[in-house]
Amino acid sequence: MREGVQFLRDGLLMVRYERGTEHEVDISCDSDFMKKAMAEVGQAIRDSFYWVDPDHPIFLFMDNAGGHGTKECVDKYVEMLQDEHNIIVIHQCPRSPETNILDLGVWRAFQHVVEKQHFRKRKEKGALWRTCQGAYKTLDPQKLTNVYNRWLYVLDLIITDDGDNRLVESRRGKLFSAPPAEWESLDNHGSDADDESSEEVMLTAAEEDTIADLEADMVW
Repeated sequence: MREGVQFLRDGLLMVRYERGTEHEVDISCDSDFMKKAMAEVGQAIRDSFYWVDPDHPIFLFMDNAGGHGTKECVDKYVEMLQDEHNIIVIHQCPRSPETNILDLGVWRAFQHVVEKQHFRKRKEKGALWRTCQGAYKTLDPQKLTNVYNRWLYVLDLIITDDGDNRLVESRRGKLFSAPPAEWESLDNHGSDADDESSEEVMLTAAEEDTIADLEADMVW
């Protein structure tokens, strides 16, 4: 990237670039940006997961950040992704931060790697960008598997607590592993099973002790 020539015009500092020079500009993640970007995102996802048959859907999990666009904008690119790329968007339940696998799991795991690799390096955007690129390429896939397993465990706690987050909050900052294999699969909750009483789904004291003794996978 070639540097531009700085000069003053009418009291304003301006930069002149040669024709063809590439330079970066700041952007705002809003409806206008999302309208343009999501078509590229859809194609990039299909290109990255080239081994997935085009007739087989790919599921894209998204939270409800305001920067993702207005409801009208979101509805349009959700429809576009499904029609043009066979990508189905699944939105996180509103007002349920405990289920945000992206911010509370993936980005935290990624941030941990970045902080280690960028320790004692320059606090400059270009240097940080290079560290982030390196961290993305070297991130251990097992960390993402741990995040996913932890997410299933959090969902089990919420289901056990009849949709509340008290069990999740009581374990915040503590170390727990993925749900034990004997626990009921999420796929079976609310499917063919008959309605059960609350006593049948609540944890027993022995189960609580077992959970507390599980070996650490990661911090949620």
